[in-house]
Amino acid sequence: MGLPIHGIARASASRASSMATPGDLPAPDCGNASNPGGTHPYNRPMSYVEPWPAPALRDCYWYHTLDLPGGSVTGEWDLRGRFDDYTGHVALSGKRVLDIGTASGFLTWESEKRGADVVSFDLDHASRQKLLPFRDTIYMRDRDESERQRQAFFDSMKRGYWYCHHAFGSRARVCYGNIERIPPELGRFDVAMLCSVLEHLPDHVQAIASAASLADTVGITGPLTDSDDRRAEFVGYASHPEANFSFWRYSLGVYREVFAMLGFRISRVTRASYRHVTTPAPIEIPTIVAERGRAR
Repeated sequence: MGLPIHGIARASASRASSMATPGDLPAPDCGNASNPGGTHPYNRPMSYVEPWPAPALRDCYWYHTLDLPGGSVTGEWDLRGRFDDYTGHVALSGKRVLDIGTASGFLTWESEKRGADVVSFDLDHASRQKLLPFRDTIYMRDRDESERQRQAFFDSMKRGYWYCHHAFGSRARVCYGNIERIPPELGRFDVAMLCSVLEHLPDHVQAIASAASLADTVGITGPLTDSDDRRAEFVGYASHPEANFSFWRYSLGVYREVFAMLGFRISRVTRASYRHVTTPAPIEIPTIVAERGRAR
C-alpha cells in the first residue's frame, strides 16, 4: 500500500531535503569543522558542519514528533516506538550509519541510542530541490522568491535538528550537500538509510547509487508498488498542486534491478503503519533492506 500522496501536502516536502542538484552548483560543502575522527575503521578525516548554536524552540520546525528532555514537540510524522520497524530491523550497535535526509533527526537520535556512530546528511541549499511545474505556483512564477521561502523553511527545520542535538548531547556529525553526490570523503558506512526521501526526487536511481557507493547495507522506506515488473508510476496530478513535491512510485522489480547493478541484493521487505498529522488512521509504508555482495 502506498502513501496517500495528495493528502500529505507542503511540509512533507521537507523529507526531500537532500534533493538533486543543478549542474551549475559546486560540489557539496560539508562545512569547516575538523572531524575529530573516532575508532571505527571506516572513519576518514574530513570536514563537517560546525555545530550550530542552540536555537530557541519557537524558531524550529518539526518534521518528527519527538520526546525531548523538557517535554514533547509535535511534528508531521510520529514514529516513536516504531524505529526498528521503520528501518527494517537492521542491527545498529557498533555500526557506522548515514542518515540521509535527516530532517528533525529522529533516525539519528534513535540510532545513537542503539550504539551507532551517526553522520546526518541533508541538503545544503533550497536551490537543489526540484518541484512539479504547476503553472500558478511561486515555484514557476518567481523561482528566486520560491527559493528564498524554501530556504527559510529548511533552515527552520535544521534549527530543530540542532535544538535536539544540543538537548540530547548528541555526538552525531553533520554534512550538508547533494544526495546524488554524497562526498566519498565521509568514508565507509555499515548502513545508509533513505527513509521517506526518494519519493520526493525526480531521479531515485542516482540517489540510491550515491548511498550504495558508501555503504554495505542500504535501507529504503517509502511508497512501493508490490510487483516484480520493472515500472515507475508517476504520482503527480494536475488537479493537486498542493502535492508538488512527490514524483514517482517505483516497483519492487525496479529496486531489485537497480540494486543488482550496484552489487546488492534485496534481503527483505517489511511493512508497518505510522501516524501522520493529516490522516486519522496510520499509513502503511514498506521498508526495503538491501545488502552488498550477496548473490542474486
